[in-house]
Amino acid sequence: EAQVPATGASMSGSPAAKWWCAGPPTPYRLICGMAFGRDVRHLALEARAISLPPGRSLMVGRMHQLGFFEGVLGDEPGARYLCCVSRSHLEISDSDGSGCFELTNHSANPVVLAGRRKLGKNDSGIVRPGDCVEFIGNSADGSGAPVTYLRFDLERTAPASQHGAGGYDPYPEVPPTQPVHDTAQGRPAGWDGGRAAAPSSTSSSMPSLLPA
Repeated sequence: EAQVPATGASMSGSPAAKWWCAGPPTPYRLICGMAFGRDVRHLALEARAISLPPGRSLMVGRMHQLGFFEGVLGDEPGARYLCCVSRSHLEISDSDGSGCFELTNHSANPVVLAGRRKLGKNDSGIVRPGDCVEFIGNSADGSGAPVTYLRFDLERTAPASQHGAGGYDPYPEVPPTQPVHDTAQGRPAGWDGGRAAAPSSTSSSMPSLLPA
């Protein structure tokens, strides 16, 4: 079974880094649309987005997007699934700029593409704009039922002709010192009204997943 990480800390036990995706725009990006036990819609878009460099490969995992997975999973009950995200979980390749990405799972923990194809370790598949990538584990109640603890949506940000491959910086800038506000709602990003997301019926148990 996976080890449950300490709440509010990184896997190493040191304070987690803060992820902020604010580099030059890229034609496509992965957006976290769901995390176990919380509503990620309250997070700023920059805190739950990963830009995909045109014409290149990108590794996705805890050691490549420092602070990202800690930020979207948050505290319990989602934090227990952090150890199920591998240091190098996925490799996403854009060879021709067409928007069709080859995704390879390098983790023992599976992912599901577009709600249909399950990828085990070293399996590959194709994702297109509008498709989702789900990180899948087993229910902690011992039933073996699948649990989605993260879901990413592949989105097109602008026509590819408006972006060049040169000058891309994959590293996020430091987040602003002032809260980013949701102008539509008039409240700071990340605000949940003081109400934590309702835990699932399995929140008191450890997920039965392979260590990352």
